[in-house]
Amino acid sequence: MREIEVKYQYWDTDRTHIEQTCRKLGFVHIKTVTEHDIYYTPSGRNLLKEGTAFRLRSIMEGKSANWEITYKGPNLSPGGQDREELEVAVQNNGALLPRILEHVGFIKLAEIHKTRAYFHHKDITICIDSVVNLGEYLEVEILGTEESSEEVYNKIGSIIDAFGLAHMENEPRTYLEMLLTP
Repeated sequence: MREIEVKYQYWDTDRTHIEQTCRKLGFVHIKTVTEHDIYYTPSGRNLLKEGTAFRLRSIMEGKSANWEITYKGPNLSPGGQDREELEVAVQNNGALLPRILEHVGFIKLAEIHKTRAYFHHKDITICIDSVVNLGEYLEVEILGTEESSEEVYNKIGSIIDAFGLAHMENEPRTYLEMLLTP
């Protein structure tokens, strides 16, 4: 599935303003979760240098954990993230996945911890992230669209304008890239 997202770090506004603006724009708060992402690369390859990613994610919602395995293809856009994303939910014993991956030769690249609030409206998801060691971010993403990149970026741009963040530069790097490449 194709995913297009744009990310902005915000520091001159507060999270309450961001959440209120989401609601004013018609976005509904879906959930707030804690996510623990572990990024891996196969032995003999460096997915980060290839511009791709292989991620294991633990999602804590209340006292229960859900797990996902995600592959992200190369980024097709310098202004944000426009890439193929393949994701599989793991139903049982997800906590064993790190050991399994390491036993078959995958090497851990990094771990990222964040609290993420999901807001949704039509085909658009907004994520408000608090990322350990990286800061506060607003992500606007559209999944599975057939629209052109230009149309999607224009749609996302109009949303960013409503938050009052248009004066800021977007952050085109992934959290993994920010953490590992200063």
